[in-house]
Amino acid sequence: MNESLYICSASLCCCLVVCSLIKLVAPSGSTTKILNLVIGVFALCCLVSPFVTLIKSLDEYSYNVEYKMKQNELSDTYSEEVLRTTGNYINSYTQALLANAEIYVDDIRTTIGVDDKTGIYIKEVNIYVNKDSSYKTNTIVNLVESALGVKPKVSEK
Repeated sequence: MNESLYICSASLCCCLVVCSLIKLVAPSGSTTKILNLVIGVFALCCLVSPFVTLIKSLDEYSYNVEYKMKQNELSDTYSEEVLRTTGNYINSYTQALLANAEIYVDDIRTTIGVDDKTGIYIKEVNIYVNKDSSYKTNTIVNLVESALGVKPKVSEK
């Protein structure tokens, strides 16, 4: 920002110096009024030009900020959807695993985490069983732990 201000003031100073030199070199007479008008318009354009550039750069900055915000929102939505889909897949897999062992559960809830080093991982698996299947808790724990590598929490619903 300061660099832009220095460039703007330097160009304005150069413009005014050039205008003064042209006025000194120009012959006096009938062309003086026209020359003063041309120099005035030129100086005014040089004065207004940095502000026009500033407005354009602010518009670009605003657009870039909005674009990055939308990109972050999309990335967050994408991440949430990936985690939800992964959790649903693990739930379905666990349910199928238990159904193969003829164990039917009421509900399975998986909590998924994200780590910068390892990526997506399973935080915990909660399995809710009915009273009829509660005696198979050890079997459920062994099956799920061997398949997923996480010890599930089994409780009655």
